[in-house]
Amino acid sequence: MTVAVRLTPYGAPTLEALCEVVEDARADAGHFLAPVTVVVGEHRLAIVTRRALARRGHIGVDCVTLRELAERLAGEALAARGLRPASAAVLAGAMRQVLQTPAAGVFGEVRDHLATERALLETHRTLRDLSERQLGALAKSSARAADVVAVSRYVRRRLVAGGYHDERDLLEEATGLLNALSRSGAAEPADPHDRMSDGVPGPTGGSAPQGGTAPGGDPPRIADIAGMGRIVLYLPQRLGSAVLDLLVALAAAAEGFSVVAGVCGDEAADAPVAAVVRRLVGTEAWQPPGVPEPAPTRIIAAPDPDEEVRTALRGVVEALRREVPLERMAVLYGRDDPYARLLGDQLQAVGLPFSGPSARPLTASVLGRFLLGLLGLPARRYNRSDVMAWLAAAPIRAAQHPEGDGRWRPVPVAAWERVSRRAGVIDGAGEWGRRLEAYCANRRSELERLGEDSDWRRAHIERDLATAGSLDRFMADILARGEEASGLATWRRLARWAERAVRDLVGGAEWRERDWPPHERAAAERVEACLERLGGLDAVDPAPDLARFRRALEAELATARGRQGRTGHGLLTGPVGAALGSELECVWVVGMAEGVFPGQAVEDPLLSETERAAVPEALQSPPARLAENQRHFRATLTAADERTLLYPRGDLRRTADRLPSRWLLEAAQALQPGDADPLLGAGDLARLPGDVFSDVPSPTAALRACAFPTALQEYDLRVLLDQRDRGGALDEHPLAAPGAPLGPAVTMLAARRSSAFTRFDGNLAGCDIADPAGGGRAVSATQLETWATCPHGYFMRYMLGVEPVDRPERELRISALERGDLIHSILDRFLSEILAAGAPDPDTPWGDAERRRLSEIAAEAFAEREGQGRVGQRVFWEPERSRIGRELLAFLDTEQRWRATGGCVPWASEKGFGMPPRRPAEENLPPAEVPLGDGRTIRLRGAVDRIDVTGAGAFVVVDYKTGRSNTYQRLGEEPWAIYAGSGPRRGPKRQALPRLQLPLYAQAVRQIAGADAQVVVGYWFVTAGEDYRWLPLPPEAPIEAETQWTLASICDGIAGGVFPAYPRPRSHPSHCDFCDADRQRAAELSAQILRKAASPELLSWLRVGARELLPIEEYELLGGGPPADYPAEQAEQTGQREEDEQVEEGGGEHA
Repeated sequence: MTVAVRLTPYGAPTLEALCEVVEDARADAGHFLAPVTVVVGEHRLAIVTRRALARRGHIGVDCVTLRELAERLAGEALAARGLRPASAAVLAGAMRQVLQTPAAGVFGEVRDHLATERALLETHRTLRDLSERQLGALAKSSARAADVVAVSRYVRRRLVAGGYHDERDLLEEATGLLNALSRSGAAEPADPHDRMSDGVPGPTGGSAPQGGTAPGGDPPRIADIAGMGRIVLYLPQRLGSAVLDLLVALAAAAEGFSVVAGVCGDEAADAPVAAVVRRLVGTEAWQPPGVPEPAPTRIIAAPDPDEEVRTALRGVVEALRREVPLERMAVLYGRDDPYARLLGDQLQAVGLPFSGPSARPLTASVLGRFLLGLLGLPARRYNRSDVMAWLAAAPIRAAQHPEGDGRWRPVPVAAWERVSRRAGVIDGAGEWGRRLEAYCANRRSELERLGEDSDWRRAHIERDLATAGSLDRFMADILARGEEASGLATWRRLARWAERAVRDLVGGAEWRERDWPPHERAAAERVEACLERLGGLDAVDPAPDLARFRRALEAELATARGRQGRTGHGLLTGPVGAALGSELECVWVVGMAEGVFPGQAVEDPLLSETERAAVPEALQSPPARLAENQRHFRATLTAADERTLLYPRGDLRRTADRLPSRWLLEAAQALQPGDADPLLGAGDLARLPGDVFSDVPSPTAALRACAFPTALQEYDLRVLLDQRDRGGALDEHPLAAPGAPLGPAVTMLAARRSSAFTRFDGNLAGCDIADPAGGGRAVSATQLETWATCPHGYFMRYMLGVEPVDRPERELRISALERGDLIHSILDRFLSEILAAGAPDPDTPWGDAERRRLSEIAAEAFAEREGQGRVGQRVFWEPERSRIGRELLAFLDTEQRWRATGGCVPWASEKGFGMPPRRPAEENLPPAEVPLGDGRTIRLRGAVDRIDVTGAGAFVVVDYKTGRSNTYQRLGEEPWAIYAGSGPRRGPKRQALPRLQLPLYAQAVRQIAGADAQVVVGYWFVTAGEDYRWLPLPPEAPIEAETQWTLASICDGIAGGVFPAYPRPRSHPSHCDFCDADRQRAAELSAQILRKAASPELLSWLRVGARELLPIEEYELLGGGPPADYPAEQAEQTGQREEDEQVEEGGGEHA
């Protein structure tokens, strides 16, 4: 049979040639609906070609892929012998099984890595196109190549033993049947009832009787071939040897055979097409026509890939306005990352219909993330962060209240995250139950110690207990499921287990139909299909475990991407090869940067170029892959009328500069005169004639220059830019009006940039905020110090009830706060036991029994904190634990000298006031009341770490400190003795902050012991690093006046709604977790506060918490201590505030 060949440039000429071939075939057959079969390389091209022919009146043309054609010819014969097609899951299962055997060779040590499996599978598919002779030559090239070939051969045997056939078997079977048909005399049209008689080799190399069918079966009919009519191979690309053999046999057996091939004009790029033509027709048939160099219509340089995509879509919208159909446009790219995702996201935002490969594999779908996360938890030892990430990645549900209505509800991920962090859960199946139980026990103890005025705190703890209980029940269920799965040893049982987990924890199809978006529902169906395929692997990959099941599922989901949209409907997107055969008027190619498209020629890690040289032209080399990309690129340019190439000048994701691709420069050279200098770089593109080249300096400039925005958001931004360009104020535009979406944002920015202290800066004046000195709930010294340090932090923690929660797995060492609490609890328990047995005399030394008991108490406290996960990583905790133990014993020696020198006797430990008793027999003391000198009194609560009594009857108030003493430097220096900090050691104490614990504790002790009691207060640093230093407040310092003035200023600020944020660096001792900002943001906030420092509303805070920001004249008023007219000044301010409140309550009139 003669093979007719038509070689044309890509684009409209190839389609015209195909139409002519179809017309000639039907004219020769004498009927306008005579059968014609067009064979193409991929399913998309089959759809596009059939529709293009139908639009030109050629209906009834059968367009099939090579795989579909082989299935038609040989599928029945292989099924008759009991052979099933090997899916990707089956092939991967055979590969995993082979890797578990000695046949794995050098790959045995990495057999459990998914990357190993993927690489060997890809290589196996490539090697299946080689003959046994070629495989033998390749195996001799190196020891590694021999192992690769051996693994491929064993996988093949495994498939045959399991009753499977692959695509090579299908092609060979179809080729054998066609050859048998040719030998039976197909030169003349055969009767449909004629039978084949020759034997055909089977997949295993043997012969199958009667044309490859099983004994007694019917061989394929000649009409199966004759009914196809003229067969046309359309737009062939690179084809393997088995496919070429099939095409040769098909050409010999068919009634007529034609080839319509496209050429791009580059010899290296056209080489694979030339090989197909030469194999089918002969060397002399390859005489390609001249193809003019495809030149771009426009070249655009964009700042980054994101702006590239936006610019391309603006061009699409412009073409739509010129009435170019969307189906005749394409936006293509040379590399998936990041363009596939960017295009999908931008097109969905714009609302344009499009079709193309999906940028998201099934591993990124909701159901895929759920299954992979659940299957990975046992291997990760149910790590807390992994569990919480899994919960947040899918809409998992649980029965929150099994004792109630039993309804399934979404799990409270944020609440569970917070509780699990506080419980100190890190990893380990048993740790969840233990630490959640310990957490609940601690919270119940707190609940029992609460006072009557702690309703809000009680409700908070009860809510935490309920949350911890629901998390405990949920994790018990997850752990039980994991235990069950670990005992399953078949693919079918594991697949059923996974399906049940989906149904129980996520919901079935009916649940998804109601709540999930369409694309996630479609993805879920494909994920369930993957599970179904995995359930059938027991014959090829027996005895799996949970890890292998997860790896197999991940491999399946990673390769099953699917498509977005309907083929041929909407804008075409995808790699440059996706436009092959499409009728296009406008095309945009993004990513035309060197190293992106074309990419780098990366050598195969399994088969190097040297090893591939053993079988020349049988295996595609990296340069050949680049030539294939170039063929697709040139074909795309040739096929379209308008061709726009875009490249990014940089990539913010990789902080790299980009240069225009050499292919872009070659294409642009076609626009130059023949004698022009070659284009060597981005700077030369400006020499191009006319307005071919344009440079987008920035996204804002691009938005200004575009004729029509692509989306409503762009339109709004463009309108606002125009408003500013005309000199108008932003807040005057309707889009920024108070009721418009942008209104609050514009108002906020304007307020923060002003010099006034506004609600956007933390000014809550006018809100109903209780005065801490109003006689209501007692407050602690720590709360008041927090407001002075950072009012925003006070607002978040004590008014909103928000608490920062650290991630326990990130705590390498025990935190400073936890360490201090640990030492405090040990010393308290030890001293309480000593006091219960009778306080020692000043001269009585500590004996071995007391030292031994202190070590026992410390060991018990260490074990308790370790069980709660609050000590950091063990490698750091072990030496820290020993150090704390040594320091505690050394502290006993210091304490012994303390008692002997000062004649002190311990009197109380952790003496609380205004708080519920910590021990059953402890006295419930009322809050300490401190008059502010302006008619107000503040009620305070707290607990004094230790109180000693001297022989003279004086009380010594001790506050243990476990940190560094630099935070308290210059404490006691006048003026402002109660102010201390880590600022300059000389000069004014402008960076100092108030330290209220000691003076307030002194007031509490006087309330207990009597107003005339002599009280000495001080900090005792109980660590070796501070040399167990004692830092007292001088008795002669004017503490009372300073304390009253400071407390009054703090109360005025809180009642007045002053809560600005004042971030300090993390290294600063007064760093606030709620104002945790990076260096740039911290500088912005500091400048913002400095700009507003002159606001009178901020004065109460600046005086006590940020004196470095005070105007110099204001600070000079405080240079010698509290104002001379205090408390008269304070009383006047308080009276004015009360009068203002009465005016507000009376509707604006004075009573």
